[in-house]
Amino acid sequence: MEEALLQLVVKVLEGNKSENVVFLDTSLFPTIFDGMVVASADNPRHSQALSRHLIKELKDNKYQIIGVEGESEGNWILVDIGDIVVHIMVDEMREQYSLEDLWRKKPDSQS
Repeated sequence: MEEALLQLVVKVLEGNKSENVVFLDTSLFPTIFDGMVVASADNPRHSQALSRHLIKELKDNKYQIIGVEGESEGNWILVDIGDIVVHIMVDEMREQYSLEDLWRKKPDSQS
């Protein structure tokens, strides 16, 4: 995974008032991506604005965006950048799905 890409993602999210930005290294898991960034937004409009800013910066820096899901509702927006998948979530969704807890567990149910 490219460190510059991760730094850009975190910089854009934190610079646009996202809270609790967390990187999860998923390289030990059998996935097609190396890491995941999870970030909180105050409300759906905030998450939509965060994703727009992120997408613009990624394109401006010549990164390819594989796909974007959830922009219309804005409660949980997923931005797939290949090696990194970004989840921008309103607090209620983040608490409900608890991605950090799910992906921090070791493969094969080891703790």
